[in-house]
Amino acid sequence: MAFLSVLTPFKGTPLYEQMAGDGRMLPERGWEFYNGYNVTFRPRAMTPDELLAAHRRLWRRAFSLPDAFGRAWRGVRRLRAGALLMSLCMNGFYALKALRGNLPADMRGREEYRDFEKPRHGAALPFGSGVETDELQGAGPYAK
Repeated sequence: MAFLSVLTPFKGTPLYEQMAGDGRMLPERGWEFYNGYNVTFRPRAMTPDELLAAHRRLWRRAFSLPDAFGRAWRGVRRLRAGALLMSLCMNGFYALKALRGNLPADMRGREEYRDFEKPRHGAALPFGSGVETDELQGAGPYAK
């Protein structure tokens, strides 16, 4: 079963530091883009939009009915019962998504995130706990 995602350089990783150092990160893209299905950096050989379009083309092809049935058929001949059941369920799920035209969400046009205020130091948390972000510093399990 194929799992297709877009390279996502998360903050705090060496990849993020390298891409940020090269000026390749897209700082206007908030956390809603860090889901493995949207582009958060400038690729070297194409634009971010071209990378997203290529991912969606690959998604459509890999999860098309012929490809899903091909993987399922190979599984019938090669997999043990438990693995076969999982393969049939996963391929069926993604084939159904393909039939319905259900692609991963493209966060660029999502209205609910257009005016989304990014959390900032000292801001109240969005879930209404009444706790300020300043109060959470040092409150984790490894706090001294």
